[in-house]
Amino acid sequence: MSQSRTRMPNRSRAGHRRLLLLPIAGLALLGSGCDWDSVVSIPPFGTLVVTTATSGSNPDPDGYELSASGPSLDVDRGIGTNESVMFSIVTAGDYRVGLSGIAANCSVDVSPQVVRVALGNTSAVTFNVSCS
Repeated sequence: MSQSRTRMPNRSRAGHRRLLLLPIAGLALLGSGCDWDSVVSIPPFGTLVVTTATSGSNPDPDGYELSASGPSLDVDRGIGTNESVMFSIVTAGDYRVGLSGIAANCSVDVSPQVVRVALGNTSAVTFNVSCS
């Protein structure tokens, strides 16, 4: 009795051919002038935290007006006398942040301030306000 054998395709050779094509495809992309930074790109996002720190016996009763502007942010909003506001998912770059609406009996140390937000980092700016 003879046994018949079914010949199975050699899957390992087909797999090797596919693996060989991957580096060739990568070289083709480079040769075509394709920039890897545009193929694999991480969005340039960071976080900006703005804090007010008010001291003194007679603080501003209605808080302040916060303005922040930069590459991906243009905001005017209220902020309390001792409060932190976080802006997340902002693009990297320089942001101008300022306080206004400060009571006559109060003064702020430096306003506006410029803060740089970097990719993947949290940048913070604090406004020290003194009230008498």
